[in-house]
Amino acid sequence: MFRLVKLRVSRPVVRYGGFLKREKNMEKKGYILGSHNSWSYLRPQRWWQRVIAFTARCQRVDIRRQYELGVRSFDLRLRTDGEGKMWLAHGLVDYPVKGLVDDLEFLDAQGGCWVRVLHETERWRSTLATRHTGPGQLKDGGKEDGEKRRADFRDACRTLERSFPRIKFYGGMDVSTWLKDYDFQTLAPTEDGCYASNMQPRVLDDWWPWLYARLHNRKFRKQGTNLDVLVLDFVDI
Repeated sequence: MFRLVKLRVSRPVVRYGGFLKREKNMEKKGYILGSHNSWSYLRPQRWWQRVIAFTARCQRVDIRRQYELGVRSFDLRLRTDGEGKMWLAHGLVDYPVKGLVDDLEFLDAQGGCWVRVLHETERWRSTLATRHTGPGQLKDGGKEDGEKRRADFRDACRTLERSFPRIKFYGGMDVSTWLKDYDFQTLAPTEDGCYASNMQPRVLDDWWPWLYARLHNRKFRKQGTNLDVLVLDFVDI
């Protein structure tokens, strides 16, 4: 059983359906604001990850502040090790899972929030055959290890749904393949990803998201979107 997120067994799992545009918290403009890599404001776990942190950091304010700024759709990236351990991640950078429960309890208490959950894996990680078990490393390489990590991810998703029934979770994809590792029953909203790693030309792709947001966020906010969620880096800009 996956135990990194505490369970509240007295609360049943609630399944959600329907389109986001029917939600009561919908803004007058017809879409809601989403934050890309919502937990990437955290301090990376390893010293070398702190050196390259600016390439992975997509937010600089915490979850409560993002909510105060109007964010209602959040982006949660989980990495697993196949042995029941989990941490937050974006690309090469890992973040501590401590505090995640408090953040999700806050969003659960507010109601009307969406959280996209993705499985952070990298193709180069899957080819390693190391004997290490720390963050960002695999104990065993190959197919068997991948299956164990996917099983951990599925357990984590089930635990999230059971523990925070007022949050509408969706996603469940492996970011390296965009194939589903877990099938949430929530009907996913449509997203307009207006951030560096999703835009062309990709001059600033995954190198300096803050600069891209600084140059373009005002334009993106002004033009809005016809989709359900406008997803931005650095929502405080």
